Amino acid sequence: MRGICFKEQLFDLTVKGRKTVTRRMVDRYNIGETLYLKEPYFINADGSIDYKFDNRVKREKWKNKLFMPERHARYFIRIKDKRNENLCDISYIECLREGIREYNVISVEAGKRRRTSEFIYENPTTGLWYPSPYKAFAALIDEINGKGTWDSNPIVTRYEFELLK
Repeated sequence: MRGICFKEQLFDLTVKGRKTVTRRMVDRYNIGETLYLKEPYFINADGSIDYKFDNRVKREKWKNKLFMPERHARYFIRIKDKRNENLCDISYIECLREGIREYNVISVEAGKRRRTSEFIYENPTTGLWYPSPYKAFAALIDEINGKGTWDSNPIVTRYEFELLK
């Protein structure tokens, strides 16, 4: 079984069921394949395992998630669908499925009956807010794959997955 890595905040959204899609620059997984989620870990003297993403235990030295073996994994996903597409072809709904957070901001002007409502979108890894889900996702993808990735609009593989219980 192969593993897959996410940034800590995206790992958390995946485990909570709020992130159900990922786009990757390389096509490496297959429909129906089960993957384990890699995360930094530490093996205690008694054989128990602490996980960095729990934020329960502070340690100076965690084992690198890239080398985490399957036997230490606690979470698994199954690939339900995949397709190739241009990165910038992502839809509004797909941005949300990638983990972009949407907030409805309502403002009321003092002394007036006028109320305005607008949506803002948060990049979950930085906490920065953007006026559209596309701008938030563009910032996220540039953070993960390098500045200019969004503007270059590469062909990516879109994987839809489900968290296994």
